[in-house]
Amino acid sequence: AAGSWPMAWYLRDTPEVQYPSLGDGTDLEFDAAIVLERSLDGIDTTGYDVSRFPIRSTWVVDWGAADIGDWWRWLSRREVWNDTQSEWMALLVADEHADALER
Repeated sequence: AAGSWPMAWYLRDTPEVQYPSLGDGTDLEFDAAIVLERSLDGIDTTGYDVSRFPIRSTWVVDWGAADIGDWWRWLSRREVWNDTQSEWMALLVADEHADALER
């Protein structure tokens, strides 16, 4: 299923996990779901607590933008000099279960 990686790996031992397609919206009922954030527009989130989180963060190096100070900060503290990119996910939990979440 599109977008299931890496969740398929993280949740591999979890019973009753499904990977339905949400491309055309959904009328599915679920207690909890993890979806790509860009899929939220097609989902009615009424009755769900929605928490967004980044996953698969990467740093695409802009070699031409680095100066000697940037290189020093990279070598000494691993500080990047241009923005990182992430895939954003959303955790939807039915309101009746949301109180059980630890934040």
